[in-house]
Amino acid sequence: MEMTEAKRLALKERRFECQNCGICCSHKGLIQPSENNIHELAKYLKISEWSFAIRYLQEIYDPQLDAYILAFKTNNPHDPKNGCIFHFGSFCAIYNSCRTDLCKVFPWNHFDIKKEEWSPGFVYDNGTFWCQGIGKGREWSIDEIRQLKEKYTNIGFGFKRQI
Repeated sequence: MEMTEAKRLALKERRFECQNCGICCSHKGLIQPSENNIHELAKYLKISEWSFAIRYLQEIYDPQLDAYILAFKTNNPHDPKNGCIFHFGSFCAIYNSCRTDLCKVFPWNHFDIKKEEWSPGFVYDNGTFWCQGIGKGREWSIDEIRQLKEKYTNIGFGFKRQI
């Protein structure tokens, strides 16, 4: 299938500013916190890690890995794989605290530094993004994106899964 010119141009876009729309948090998959994320979030919420795990985490089967993973429960009772439990409308209850590594690196987890472009599924054929903040705000340099992705190596292209 041939790529549209609009999509080809959009793949090189590096401007981003969060629009607080909440789309990234509401339906785009599971959030898998690291051990450090769990520790920091439990501390922020002033509860034990055990209580945090019972209230906010779920063990769910990932067919791609053929294994069970630990992920946030969702705010969608009909779909245990979509929507962050800390997301309400366009509000994130932990935004100004110790968000997960994925939240800190988003949307750059969808950006392949080697190709200097977005993953194709992140961009629609008409050149728009499912993330409304792409194409707005300041332009990020490749070095800034690289530094952010190197800081959170367990997220995005070439990730190193935590075991």
